[in-house]
Amino acid sequence: MANRAPRRKRRKQKQEKAFEAKQISTRRPFLFFALAGLLLAGVPVRLSSLDRSLWLDEAWVANSIQSASLYQSFYYDHWLQTTPPLFITISRLITNLFGTSNIAFRALPALAGIASILLFSVVALRLLKPSYAMTAILLFVFNPRLILYSQSLKQYSTDVFSTVSFMVLGHMYMERRTDRWFYALLAGFMALSFLAYPTILFFPFLLYAAVARFAVRPDTGVDRRTVYRIGLRLALAVAAGCFVGAINYWFFIQPNKSPALVEFFLEGFHQGGSMSEFLKFYGRRLLTVPGMLFFGGPGPLPFVGVLIVFMGFLYPWLRRTTLPDLENSGAAILLALPIAGSIALNLLGMFPLPGFDHRLLVFVFPTLVLAFALGLQHLARLACDFIASRIESFKTMTGENVVGATVFAGTAILGLLAYSSVGLQPYFAEEREDSEQAVAYLAQRVQANDVLYVHSSMREQFRLYSRTTPVNAGRIVYGKVGMPCCPRNDYRSPAQESLIDIADEVAPLAEASNSGSLWLLMTDRPLHWFEMRRNDIEIFERGLARASCARTGQARLAGVYAARFGCKPK
Repeated sequence: MANRAPRRKRRKQKQEKAFEAKQISTRRPFLFFALAGLLLAGVPVRLSSLDRSLWLDEAWVANSIQSASLYQSFYYDHWLQTTPPLFITISRLITNLFGTSNIAFRALPALAGIASILLFSVVALRLLKPSYAMTAILLFVFNPRLILYSQSLKQYSTDVFSTVSFMVLGHMYMERRTDRWFYALLAGFMALSFLAYPTILFFPFLLYAAVARFAVRPDTGVDRRTVYRIGLRLALAVAAGCFVGAINYWFFIQPNKSPALVEFFLEGFHQGGSMSEFLKFYGRRLLTVPGMLFFGGPGPLPFVGVLIVFMGFLYPWLRRTTLPDLENSGAAILLALPIAGSIALNLLGMFPLPGFDHRLLVFVFPTLVLAFALGLQHLARLACDFIASRIESFKTMTGENVVGATVFAGTAILGLLAYSSVGLQPYFAEEREDSEQAVAYLAQRVQANDVLYVHSSMREQFRLYSRTTPVNAGRIVYGKVGMPCCPRNDYRSPAQESLIDIADEVAPLAEASNSGSLWLLMTDRPLHWFEMRRNDIEIFERGLARASCARTGQARLAGVYAARFGCKPK
């Protein structure tokens, strides 16, 4: 008697799947063309701006890639290397084969972004009903942050790729349940861990997969062969987790840590206090989840978004028919691990949690959008079940599919309106620096007796592009004030600098340029100076004016200040 309820539940699920398969076959042409359209549309938007200039956070990664040896790339002299080792290795290979153009530098993130679309579609179509899967794919393909990071020389696109890759391997293992797929999962975990550090968060799923295949019952006993296979799998999983964790930490993370880097992310950790402050800290972080799904801002929408996502995380657990229900339990674990693991590591003081809309946590986005679509699907099912209980002729499955199609169509229309009116430029504008054009501008105009001052905010960009476009100045002065986080050596936080420190850097420039012109090269990104809580361009101009130096020319470039000053001899 006790087993009848789970059996009835499994029988009902099989009937639902058969009905869904019949409906999918009738709608297959529409689904095929819609899916193909989404996939094809996702490619050009991830290739549209590959050739723009690299900005500060990309430039130091590019310089490290161009180091003389792989060892120097991993331990870049001028900057703390926070990029995973496999990302650096593959990028060096690409630039060795195709040169050091902006496109070549960004080739790996772009390829990872395109591949992520295909892999995410595989997971979505396995986990969701077709119309809800299409909604999830739509949100994934046209998410502005994913598009931006697919065209940025940073590891965030490969972080997303690693998440969806492991999820595909996990779902393939849960479907096949063979030793071959377990070892493929194990190998994938190890390789992806060196490409994206957050892959280690999937380690609990690896342990689950090591034992989940075997139906062990106390009343029937366990044969020795089964015990041996479980023990071997667990030993290999633990060894793999310990190996990649130790290698990544001791050889790549620990040598690239500093007190300045820890202080930079200090706001991403709870600093103690009462239980109410603790709940407020993590509550605010959870409310940033809808911001990745276009539900951010004031009002009730963030709370609604969080509720739907929470229902999506809960849904696979509710679908389990028995405790060892491998497919639904595995899906639930895969969905929950990135966000639950991030919070757990943050509680341990090992991983910052500035907010789930921050680029550091973009790797959780695939699971968030899947949970959101699952939550919508579950809500639609509950609503349709309620209507069917009141109206006998109403078919739950048909109503659920109509709701899903309506949500997909509405999301597509809203997205089209947003892209046609706003576009992607606001997202790219925050990181827009025409540094390559600025260096070319200086190379054409700076004379042999001129002095060029390179602000610390443009040091890495100047080093990158002056390799191919040298600037023949009589003297090049690299600034020390206003330095962004985090150089490897001699770093001083801008918050510790005073106006006197800046004045001490300005004064020698006027004296050094008596025989020629003085050129200034600084970043002019508004977000940079907003975070610095000052504007060195204005401070330098006032200081030079007091030293009888007048601005005689300026380049009109996005995100870069390149100006010429003439100083009266004293």
